[in-house]
Amino acid sequence: MTKIKICGLSRLSDVDRANGLAVEYVGFVFAESRRQVTPPQAEALKARLSSDIQSVGVFVNDGIQKIEWLVNQHVIDVAQLHGQEDEAYIQELKKLCPNTPIWKAVTVENGVDFTQWDSVDCFVLDNGAGGTGERFDWSLLPTLQITKPYFLAGGLTPENVEQALTFAPYGVDVSGGVETDGNKDGNKMKLFVSKVRGI
Repeated sequence: MTKIKICGLSRLSDVDRANGLAVEYVGFVFAESRRQVTPPQAEALKARLSSDIQSVGVFVNDGIQKIEWLVNQHVIDVAQLHGQEDEAYIQELKKLCPNTPIWKAVTVENGVDFTQWDSVDCFVLDNGAGGTGERFDWSLLPTLQITKPYFLAGGLTPENVEQALTFAPYGVDVSGGVETDGNKDGNKMKLFVSKVRGI
């Protein structure tokens, strides 16, 4: 079954909705963003999160020690890197957090070389802008030389996620597409999940 990640949770009510929908992953954004949360805020959100749901920390060129601390405090279960983190950075992070999956967000464009991040566990395919709600050219997907699981992200909505599923991604990652006026919308979240799961 396609995994579902709802990213950019910042309120306890968002977590309650995610718990009720039993998604596989939620995202806490630590990078500068209107959805940014502080480590103490993320701790409170994680404490409310169902133990069946994994929390993903979203970072952009952050210090490895900060990620290590959040992992050791059990605030995040997965580290998702959205900046210019290279293979050396990822290998160092893996040494410090050997049991933590590391995902790398990659801007989808012609000729991208996924082998430069050999140590990552999963890719997040995005449009590069991050959180803008714009999708990349999905027609490029069949041309990508990608041998690891990937999440499809960028511009996903309840209206287009069924089309996204035709590419058979490991997972789908939504944020702005389930918001109204900048906040998570419970009805949109429910509709998105039902479309993915064919309910």
